[in-house]
Amino acid sequence: MWEDGGGTKWFGVCPMGENRVTLFSARGSYPADGLDELLVTNGPWRLVYRDENAPPF
Repeated sequence: MWEDGGGTKWFGVCPMGENRVTLFSARGSYPADGLDELLVTNGPWRLVYRDENAPPF
C-alpha cells in the first residue's frame, strides 16, 4: 500500500502471471492510467505497508 502526497492510499496489484503493477485508489476510483504522470503529479509517494511474505512480482 502506498500513500500519495495528498494522503490518499493506493494499492498496487500485480495480475497473476504478469510483471506489471496497477494502482487502485482507496477512495474507490478506477485503476490509474498513465502511471508516469500520476507519480509526478501526486508526489511525493511513500510506502505504507508491504507484505514481506509476498514476492515483489
